[in-house]
Amino acid sequence: MKIIIVLAVLCLFTRLFRIAAGTLDIKKLNIISYAYYNILIFSFIGASLVFLGFRDHYLIADIKSEAVIHKTYLFLCYAIIVFPASVILCNFLLNGRKIRKQYEKQLQTGAAYRNGEKVVFIFSAAMAVIGISATIYMFVCIGSVPILHLNQTSEELARISSQVNRNFAGNTYIKNIVVLTFVPLFSYLTYVYWRTSRKIQWGMLFFIFFITSILVKTHDLSKAPVIYYAFHFIVIEVILNNRKLFRYLFAFGALGLICIFLQYKYIMGYNTNFFTIRSGPGGRIFMTQIATLFLHIQAFPEQIPYLNGASLPTVLAKLAGIPDSWVRSGREVMKLYNPAAVSDGTAGSMNAFFIGEAYANWGTAGAFAAPVIIGIHFSVAFTLLLKMKKTPLSIMLYIALFQMLTGALQGGFVDYLYNIGIILTIALVYGISVLLSRGKLGVRKPLRWKRIQ
Repeated sequence: MKIIIVLAVLCLFTRLFRIAAGTLDIKKLNIISYAYYNILIFSFIGASLVFLGFRDHYLIADIKSEAVIHKTYLFLCYAIIVFPASVILCNFLLNGRKIRKQYEKQLQTGAAYRNGEKVVFIFSAAMAVIGISATIYMFVCIGSVPILHLNQTSEELARISSQVNRNFAGNTYIKNIVVLTFVPLFSYLTYVYWRTSRKIQWGMLFFIFFITSILVKTHDLSKAPVIYYAFHFIVIEVILNNRKLFRYLFAFGALGLICIFLQYKYIMGYNTNFFTIRSGPGGRIFMTQIATLFLHIQAFPEQIPYLNGASLPTVLAKLAGIPDSWVRSGREVMKLYNPAAVSDGTAGSMNAFFIGEAYANWGTAGAFAAPVIIGIHFSVAFTLLLKMKKTPLSIMLYIALFQMLTGALQGGFVDYLYNIGIILTIALVYGISVLLSRGKLGVRKPLRWKRIQ
């Protein structure tokens, strides 16, 4: 009976996402279809195995009740069905029914850029100076460049990572906005200009941003951010309708597997079987990520009281009259299940599938509302891709929304309620667009476009 339930949910889940995304073709990946593969790999497979009886994982062993497993799986199934259903409804209201044709047409449209290319280059060059200066400032505040300490033990590396994230001595706005947000985004912008114009000055500027971004993405020794950063270049190639994309995907996948193997084998000293879901990379991908959702459902409210909105950013918390803010559920669950690692500074957070934080704050009502809210966000981002003229700026905006919205799927629900990175990126793109549409004296000029096939 359980197998029938799993297969039925999988079929419905896949069907709804195919309609919502227009296509699940990996060569035509978009923000909606990526969400499907993300949820399938990091959440559904592992949760289904636990539901069917697989419990041989160190985090799953902490689950004390079969009722918790059934309740968690019910929440997950509800979320992965309502999420695409909400996208379908919102897509229909914003775009009509022919999503697949609209997406195909947008992919086949050549990229264009304005005559104000020189203005964007000067602006990007200035941003490179600011970004490099801010990156140096961040590493000075950290006290070192953590990636240069990979020869240390895994415990020492975990302690460095935790200290970087939780005890940063500098200005967090400079770190989070200028360094972690804008530097990678401008690497994507300069890449698109270089990719479409083939001008050497754009290539040089992209190289500067690329090297800086690699340092930025590894500032806390996390492995996933730099992998996702590289992956978003694949997304750009999809938008530019690169017909040789499969080769890039194959190369990217092979490189990723090699990096993972080297990380586990020579840095972490992992010597047991790699090809299992009990431990190693397989366990990390299929089980560890979703296990934290089960622990969230078990912890709240029996062991930890509902947070009642305490996870919200300070701005929203004050508006709602909530005394606490930024109390992330993943950190609270880590404190509960691994207090020793928290006390010695080697533990981070047990981030869960987005309904975990929604449930931790507002119980069942939060878990039920979360996929509807998130579905609207994804539909709006997809609509921007379909409706906006394909330019380097619009591609940068789409990539920003892509990485921020999909990155929070396994991170936290409150990032969908208030995300300063998205707000500032939209403001930045709008500001550059206004700058390009005005003459030297601020007089608006007609926009002219150059077409690049």
